[in-house]
Amino acid sequence: MPKRPEPLKASELHRTTDPASFPFRSTDELTPSEAVFGQSLAMEALDFGLSIVSPGHNVFVLGSPGSGRLTFIRQALAERARTGKRPSDWCYVFNFDDSRRPQALELPAGQARKLQQDMEELLEDLRRSVPEALRAEDVAGRRQAILSSRGKEATELMERLRENLVEDQYVALIGDLDAQIVVPARGGEAIDREQYRALPEDHQKTIDEHVDAAGKRVGGSQPGDPTHRPPRGKARQREERGPIPGEGG
Repeated sequence: MPKRPEPLKASELHRTTDPASFPFRSTDELTPSEAVFGQSLAMEALDFGLSIVSPGHNVFVLGSPGSGRLTFIRQALAERARTGKRPSDWCYVFNFDDSRRPQALELPAGQARKLQQDMEELLEDLRRSVPEALRAEDVAGRRQAILSSRGKEATELMERLRENLVEDQYVALIGDLDAQIVVPARGGEAIDREQYRALPEDHQKTIDEHVDAAGKRVGGSQPGDPTHRPPRGKARQREERGPIPGEGG
């Protein structure tokens, strides 16, 4: 028959520790331990995973709730961040050449937020200072002087161009001085669509060549706002050729 265990005394049911044996008064004086007890393999695996800097690699951590895995990961990442190289800041800036494709801008660590703040302050200053500057009398006077000067130069150029085109029997200028267009002509007189179509094909080709050449000269000589830009592509070609008198639409 097995021997029955001897009963324990009350003093043997718990372990006592003399507080005087500790070298501190309160645990607030202690530095928290960063060690994870009983997880040496997990620490080695995490250290290996964090050491891989190539793209496409991840670290997967699995553990029971309350096991301290989140604290463990944060401590490891914080330690590596303290000793590793600080990565650059990346931000997107507007692309004035193609608004659909913003440009990526690399900045030293911590400078992206400063750039954002500087740009916000700059825009606020511009919203206030630009309207005030444009309302100033000297700015308005200079702008009007530029417009008048350019308009006068363009008007004189158009007059000289008109005089030169008078000798070209295949084209004619119609419209106001600030909106001159070149149209087909015969003997210096503008012709309508039906008259144009009635001409022989080689005659039409000759007129087209003269209208194209004259239209290019007129397109760069229109007076008006110096900030005006001529239309591009087919719109410009149509403007240079101009409508045939009598053409609808």
